[in-house]
Amino acid sequence: MTKRFDEMTPAEADQAFAGFLDQRPKALAYLRQRLAAAGQEPDELLDGSVASLEPLWAWVKRQLPPGPRQEGWRTDTDQVDGQAVPGWYRHEMPEERRLSPDSVRLVDGVVSYVGEIVMAAVAGARWQRGYHPVRRWVDQNSPVLAREDEQVGVIRMVFGMARRHVREPGSSPDRKLRDLVQGWVNVLRQAAPAPVEIEQPALDVALDAEVSVERGDVAGEWIVGLDDDVWVLVGDAAIERLAVALPGHVGVTEAEFEDREILIVRGRVDPDRLKRWVVAELTRSAGGSARD
Repeated sequence: MTKRFDEMTPAEADQAFAGFLDQRPKALAYLRQRLAAAGQEPDELLDGSVASLEPLWAWVKRQLPPGPRQEGWRTDTDQVDGQAVPGWYRHEMPEERRLSPDSVRLVDGVVSYVGEIVMAAVAGARWQRGYHPVRRWVDQNSPVLAREDEQVGVIRMVFGMARRHVREPGSSPDRKLRDLVQGWVNVLRQAAPAPVEIEQPALDVALDAEVSVERGDVAGEWIVGLDDDVWVLVGDAAIERLAVALPGHVGVTEAEFEDREILIVRGRVDPDRLKRWVVAELTRSAGGSARD
Protein backbone atom coordinates (compact mmCIF):
# COMPACT_ATOMS: atom_id res chain seq x y z
CA MET A 1 0.00 0.00 0.00
CA THR A 2 1.33 3.43 -0.96
CA LYS A 3 2.06 5.67 2.01
CA ARG A 4 1.43 9.38 2.14
CA PHE A 5 4.46 11.54 2.87
CA ASP A 6 3.32 12.22 6.42
CA GLU A 7 3.05 8.48 7.16
CA MET A 8 6.60 7.62 6.11
CA THR A 9 9.62 6.75 8.16
CA PRO A 10 12.61 9.10 7.63
CA ALA A 11 14.30 6.50 5.38
CA GLU A 12 11.16 6.06 3.24
CA ALA A 13 10.72 9.82 3.01
CA ASP A 14 14.34 10.30 1.92
CA GLN A 15 13.84 7.80 -0.89
CA ALA A 16 10.60 9.46 -2.06
CA PHE A 17 12.23 12.89 -1.87
CA ALA A 18 15.14 11.68 -4.02
CA GLY A 19 12.59 10.59 -6.62
CA PHE A 20 10.97 14.02 -6.52
CA LEU A 21 14.32 15.74 -7.11
CA ASP A 22 15.14 13.36 -9.96
CA GLN A 23 11.91 14.32 -11.71
CA ARG A 24 12.37 18.12 -11.51
CA PRO A 25 14.15 18.50 -14.89
CA LYS A 26 11.63 16.18 -16.56
CA ALA A 27 8.67 18.10 -15.14
CA LEU A 28 10.08 21.44 -16.31
CA ALA A 29 10.80 19.97 -19.75
CA TYR A 30 7.16 18.83 -19.98
CA LEU A 31 5.95 22.36 -19.18
CA ARG A 32 8.17 23.76 -21.92
CA GLN A 33 6.93 21.08 -24.32
CA ARG A 34 3.29 21.95 -23.60
CA LEU A 35 3.95 25.65 -24.08
CA ALA A 36 5.68 25.08 -27.43
CA ALA A 37 2.90 22.77 -28.64
CA ALA A 38 0.39 25.54 -27.88
CA GLY A 39 2.31 28.08 -29.96
CA GLN A 40 3.95 29.82 -27.01
CA GLU A 41 7.65 30.73 -26.80
CA PRO A 42 9.01 28.89 -23.73
CA ASP A 43 12.26 30.86 -23.62
CA GLU A 44 10.36 34.16 -23.60
CA LEU A 45 7.60 33.16 -21.21
CA LEU A 46 9.83 31.25 -18.80
CA ASP A 47 12.43 33.97 -18.32
CA GLY A 48 13.06 33.11 -14.66
CA SER A 49 11.40 36.20 -13.20
CA VAL A 50 8.66 36.30 -10.60
CA ALA A 51 6.71 38.55 -13.00
CA SER A 52 6.64 35.75 -15.60
CA LEU A 53 4.33 33.76 -13.33
CA GLU A 54 1.38 36.04 -14.09
CA PRO A 55 1.12 35.24 -17.84
CA LEU A 56 2.14 31.64 -17.15
CA TRP A 57 -0.63 31.08 -14.61
CA ALA A 58 -3.15 32.72 -16.95
CA TRP A 59 -2.14 30.23 -19.66
CA VAL A 60 -2.07 27.23 -17.30
CA LYS A 61 -5.60 27.96 -16.09
CA ARG A 62 -6.84 27.76 -19.68
CA GLN A 63 -5.41 24.24 -19.85
CA LEU A 64 -7.36 23.15 -16.74
CA PRO A 65 -10.96 22.81 -17.92
CA PRO A 66 -13.51 23.45 -15.17
CA GLY A 67 -16.09 20.83 -14.42
CA PRO A 68 -17.85 18.77 -11.76
CA ARG A 69 -16.00 16.43 -9.47
CA GLN A 70 -14.71 13.40 -11.39
CA GLU A 71 -14.62 9.77 -10.45
CA GLY A 72 -11.37 9.45 -8.56
CA TRP A 73 -8.34 7.81 -10.15
CA ARG A 74 -5.56 6.12 -8.23
CA THR A 75 -2.19 7.79 -8.47
CA ASP A 76 -0.15 4.70 -7.49
CA THR A 77 0.30 3.66 -11.11
CA ASP A 78 2.79 4.47 -13.85
CA GLN A 79 0.21 5.56 -16.42
CA VAL A 80 -3.45 6.59 -16.58
CA ASP A 81 -5.17 6.96 -19.96
CA GLY A 82 -1.77 6.87 -21.64
CA GLN A 83 -0.40 9.68 -19.47
CA ALA A 84 2.60 9.13 -17.21
CA VAL A 85 1.94 9.92 -13.56
CA PRO A 86 4.78 11.55 -11.58
CA GLY A 87 6.03 8.88 -9.18
CA TRP A 88 6.24 11.23 -6.19
CA TYR A 89 2.61 12.33 -6.55
CA ARG A 90 1.19 9.06 -5.24
CA HIS A 91 2.62 10.00 -1.83
CA GLU A 92 1.00 13.44 -1.89
CA MET A 93 -2.48 12.50 -3.14
CA PRO A 94 -3.31 8.76 -3.28
CA GLU A 95 -6.56 9.50 -5.13
CA GLU A 96 -7.18 12.50 -7.39
CA ARG A 97 -10.71 13.72 -8.15
CA ARG A 98 -10.24 17.15 -9.66
CA LEU A 99 -7.21 17.05 -11.94
CA SER A 100 -6.62 14.75 -14.90
CA PRO A 101 -3.27 12.91 -15.17
CA ASP A 102 -2.21 15.39 -17.85
CA SER A 103 -3.14 18.31 -15.62
CA VAL A 104 -1.11 16.82 -12.76
CA ARG A 105 1.95 16.68 -15.03
CA LEU A 106 1.38 20.27 -16.18
CA VAL A 107 1.05 21.62 -12.63
CA ASP A 108 4.10 19.56 -11.61
CA GLY A 109 6.00 21.49 -14.28
CA VAL A 110 4.80 24.75 -12.73
CA VAL A 111 6.07 23.54 -9.34
CA SER A 112 9.49 22.93 -10.90
CA TYR A 113 9.55 26.37 -12.49
CA VAL A 114 8.54 28.05 -9.23
CA GLY A 115 11.39 26.20 -7.55
CA GLU A 116 13.87 27.50 -10.13
CA ILE A 117 12.66 31.08 -9.63
CA VAL A 118 12.83 30.95 -5.84
CA MET A 119 16.25 29.29 -5.72
CA ALA A 120 17.63 31.88 -8.13
CA ALA A 121 16.12 34.77 -6.15
CA VAL A 122 17.07 33.60 -2.66
CA ALA A 123 20.66 32.66 -1.85
CA GLY A 124 20.73 29.33 -0.04
CA ALA A 125 17.14 28.35 -0.89
CA ARG A 126 16.76 24.69 -1.82
CA TRP A 127 14.32 21.81 -2.06
CA GLN A 128 14.33 19.70 1.09
CA ARG A 129 12.18 17.16 2.87
CA GLY A 130 9.72 19.00 5.08
CA TYR A 131 10.16 18.52 8.80
CA HIS A 132 8.55 19.86 11.96
CA PRO A 133 8.70 18.50 15.52
CA VAL A 134 4.90 18.25 15.45
CA ARG A 135 4.52 14.81 13.88
CA ARG A 136 1.30 15.57 12.00
CA TRP A 137 2.49 18.85 10.50
CA VAL A 138 0.74 19.41 7.16
CA ASP A 139 3.98 19.31 5.08
CA GLN A 140 5.74 16.60 7.09
CA ASN A 141 8.15 14.73 4.74
CA SER A 142 6.66 16.45 1.67
CA PRO A 143 9.12 18.35 -0.57
CA VAL A 144 9.29 22.01 0.45
CA LEU A 145 11.39 25.00 -0.51
CA ALA A 146 13.50 26.03 2.44
CA ARG A 147 16.21 28.31 3.76
CA GLU A 148 17.52 28.05 7.29
CA ASP A 149 14.49 27.13 9.47
CA GLU A 150 11.87 28.56 7.11
CA GLN A 151 9.90 26.13 4.91
CA VAL A 152 7.32 26.79 2.20
CA GLY A 153 4.79 24.15 1.10
CA VAL A 154 4.91 24.95 -2.61
CA ILE A 155 3.34 21.68 -3.76
CA ARG A 156 0.33 21.99 -1.47
CA MET A 157 -0.26 25.61 -2.43
CA VAL A 158 0.17 25.33 -6.22
CA PHE A 159 -1.84 22.13 -6.58
CA GLY A 160 -4.48 23.56 -4.23
CA MET A 161 -4.83 26.62 -6.47
CA ALA A 162 -5.21 24.40 -9.54
CA ARG A 163 -7.92 22.27 -7.93
CA ARG A 164 -9.74 25.35 -6.68
CA HIS A 165 -9.71 26.84 -10.18
CA VAL A 166 -11.19 23.65 -11.67
CA ARG A 167 -13.89 23.62 -9.00
CA GLU A 168 -14.55 27.36 -9.08
CA PRO A 169 -13.26 29.23 -12.17
CA GLY A 170 -12.35 32.79 -11.29
CA SER A 171 -11.19 31.92 -7.78
CA SER A 172 -7.54 32.25 -8.77
CA PRO A 173 -6.71 35.59 -10.45
CA ASP A 174 -3.90 35.63 -13.02
CA ARG A 175 -1.49 37.35 -10.61
CA LYS A 176 -2.22 35.11 -7.63
CA LEU A 177 0.72 32.75 -8.23
CA ARG A 178 3.01 35.70 -8.87
CA ASP A 179 1.97 37.35 -5.60
CA LEU A 180 2.32 34.09 -3.64
CA VAL A 181 5.82 33.42 -4.93
CA GLN A 182 6.93 36.99 -4.28
CA GLY A 183 5.73 36.50 -0.71
CA TRP A 184 7.68 33.25 -0.42
CA VAL A 185 10.81 34.94 -1.73
CA ASN A 186 10.44 37.69 0.88
CA VAL A 187 9.88 35.19 3.70
CA LEU A 188 12.83 32.98 2.74
CA ARG A 189 15.13 35.98 2.43
CA GLN A 190 14.37 36.75 6.06
CA ALA A 191 15.45 33.18 6.92
CA ALA A 192 13.60 32.59 10.20
CA PRO A 193 11.13 35.33 11.13
CA ALA A 194 9.59 35.25 14.59
CA PRO A 195 6.39 33.19 14.70
CA VAL A 196 3.14 35.12 14.57
CA GLU A 197 1.13 34.60 17.71
CA ILE A 198 -2.66 34.81 17.68
CA GLU A 199 -4.27 35.72 20.96
CA GLN A 200 -6.73 33.10 22.16
CA PRO A 201 -9.85 35.32 21.91
CA ALA A 202 -9.01 35.97 18.23
CA LEU A 203 -8.75 32.32 17.16
CA ASP A 204 -12.41 31.91 16.21
CA VAL A 205 -12.28 35.24 14.35
CA ALA A 206 -9.20 34.08 12.43
CA LEU A 207 -10.85 30.76 11.58
CA ASP A 208 -14.03 32.48 10.38
CA ALA A 209 -11.98 34.23 7.70
CA GLU A 210 -10.34 30.98 6.55
CA VAL A 211 -13.37 28.64 6.44
CA SER A 212 -15.87 28.83 3.56
CA VAL A 213 -19.05 26.94 2.71
CA GLU A 214 -20.31 26.67 -0.86
CA ARG A 215 -22.96 24.66 -2.69
CA GLY A 216 -21.57 21.46 -4.22
CA ASP A 217 -21.93 19.88 -7.65
CA VAL A 218 -25.12 17.96 -6.84
CA ALA A 219 -28.25 18.67 -4.81
CA GLY A 220 -27.78 18.28 -1.08
CA GLU A 221 -23.99 18.52 -1.31
CA TRP A 222 -21.94 21.29 0.29
CA ILE A 223 -18.22 22.07 0.13
CA VAL A 224 -16.43 23.22 3.25
CA GLY A 225 -13.23 24.96 2.18
CA LEU A 226 -10.34 24.98 4.64
CA ASP A 227 -7.65 27.42 3.53
CA ASP A 228 -4.01 26.73 4.32
CA ASP A 229 -3.91 28.93 7.42
CA VAL A 230 -6.53 26.73 9.11
CA TRP A 231 -3.99 23.88 9.28
CA VAL A 232 -1.45 26.20 10.86
CA LEU A 233 -3.93 27.62 13.36
CA VAL A 234 -5.41 24.41 14.75
CA GLY A 235 -3.28 21.50 13.52
CA ASP A 236 -4.08 18.36 11.51
CA ALA A 237 -5.80 16.36 14.23
CA ALA A 238 -8.54 18.94 14.88
CA ILE A 239 -9.32 19.18 11.16
CA GLU A 240 -9.31 15.43 10.56
CA ARG A 241 -11.85 14.96 13.37
CA LEU A 242 -14.38 17.07 11.46
CA ALA A 243 -15.39 14.25 9.11
CA VAL A 244 -16.22 12.08 12.12
CA ALA A 245 -17.84 14.77 14.25
CA LEU A 246 -20.05 16.51 11.67
CA PRO A 247 -22.66 13.82 10.80
CA GLY A 248 -25.65 14.20 13.08
CA HIS A 249 -25.14 17.94 13.56
CA VAL A 250 -26.70 20.95 11.74
CA GLY A 251 -28.46 18.65 9.27
CA VAL A 252 -25.33 16.87 8.01
CA THR A 253 -25.73 13.15 7.25
CA GLU A 254 -22.33 12.43 5.61
CA ALA A 255 -18.91 14.05 5.56
CA GLU A 256 -15.70 13.08 3.76
CA PHE A 257 -12.48 14.80 2.78
CA GLU A 258 -11.85 15.17 -0.95
CA ASP A 259 -8.36 16.50 -0.29
CA ARG A 260 -6.59 18.43 2.44
CA GLU A 261 -8.50 21.64 1.75
CA ILE A 262 -11.97 20.39 0.84
CA LEU A 263 -14.51 18.62 3.06
CA ILE A 264 -17.62 17.39 1.22
CA VAL A 265 -20.79 17.22 3.34
CA ARG A 266 -24.30 16.06 2.46
CA GLY A 267 -27.67 16.68 4.02
CA ARG A 268 -30.31 19.39 4.56
CA VAL A 269 -27.88 22.11 5.49
CA ASP A 270 -28.06 25.82 6.19
CA PRO A 271 -24.64 27.10 5.06
CA ASP A 272 -24.38 29.81 7.72
CA ARG A 273 -25.18 27.36 10.53
CA LEU A 274 -22.72 24.84 9.05
CA LYS A 275 -19.90 27.38 8.96
CA ARG A 276 -20.57 28.52 12.54
CA TRP A 277 -20.54 24.90 13.71
CA VAL A 278 -17.27 24.11 11.90
CA VAL A 279 -15.54 27.20 13.32
CA ALA A 280 -16.79 26.42 16.83
CA GLU A 281 -15.74 22.76 16.60
CA LEU A 282 -12.27 23.61 15.29
CA THR A 283 -11.82 26.15 18.09
CA ARG A 284 -12.96 23.61 20.68
CA SER A 285 -10.82 20.79 19.26
CA ALA A 286 -7.76 23.03 19.20
CA GLY A 287 -8.25 23.80 22.85
CA GLY A 288 -9.29 27.38 22.18
CA SER A 289 -5.82 28.51 21.15
CA ALA A 290 -3.63 28.60 18.08
CA ARG A 291 -1.05 25.87 17.52
CA ASP A 292 2.67 26.51 17.31
